[in-house]
Amino acid sequence: MQTLEIVRLCLIYYGIGLLPFSYVALIIGLILHATNGLFGRIEGRMWRGANTLVWIGLLAMDVVKTAGLVKMENNGIYRTGSKYPMSDQVIDVAVMAGVYLAIAILEVWLGLWRRDGKMP
Repeated sequence: MQTLEIVRLCLIYYGIGLLPFSYVALIIGLILHATNGLFGRIEGRMWRGANTLVWIGLLAMDVVKTAGLVKMENNGIYRTGSKYPMSDQVIDVAVMAGVYLAIAILEVWLGLWRRDGKMP
């Protein structure tokens, strides 16, 4: 979804700003999970806590962005007839917020599950 938003914003010649940096968070989270905290060099609760904060931060940014886009849409900015109408961007950003919420919930759940010793 992030790639979709970046591509569609580029198609209408809008700036993408810091959107590509969200990939950094995704890659760091993936690496920490795949290597179990860089092969044990980082304590489990520390990297899981950091990941959870990153997901919650990305969620908060997307929620604020969705609210701003809806407010712009309510003020008459629709971008109808363009390759990326405002309503499509609102849906894209809201879906990303939902995905980040799901990832944050899974991160907390996985951290609690591993802390109880139920999973290696």
